[in-house]
Amino acid sequence: MMRRAVTDHDRRRQRAENIQRLNDNPFDPEAQAKIAEAIRQENVQRNYQLAMEHVPEAFSRVHMLYVDCCVNGENVKAFVDSGAQSTIMSEVCAPRVVWLPGVDRTVGRQPLSPCTLPWLARNARNGAA
Repeated sequence: MMRRAVTDHDRRRQRAENIQRLNDNPFDPEAQAKIAEAIRQENVQRNYQLAMEHVPEAFSRVHMLYVDCCVNGENVKAFVDSGAQSTIMSEVCAPRVVWLPGVDRTVGRQPLSPCTLPWLARNARNGAA
């Protein structure tokens, strides 16, 4: 504990000396560059702290849950998302497992994922996919 306090004190003293050195000659181009970098770094740190406060899930590992299942007699691999607001599937998979006239193509869109296939959403009036 004492070692950390000494290290923190040394770090604060070193920072104060650096600031004083920059303030001694603030119009020096090298000093200006260091001041700009210090301001940039403070902004980065502030943004990081705000992000950690407002979206902490962005900084953690997310384990994806895929399960093997059977839909209308077809074996498929499904991604389980318990917080999803809709049920979606790829246009490649849809003809194999669902009745296509029951698919609502008006809500089709690209998901926010590494996958780039077009997606279809099953209209709730036609039942869940």
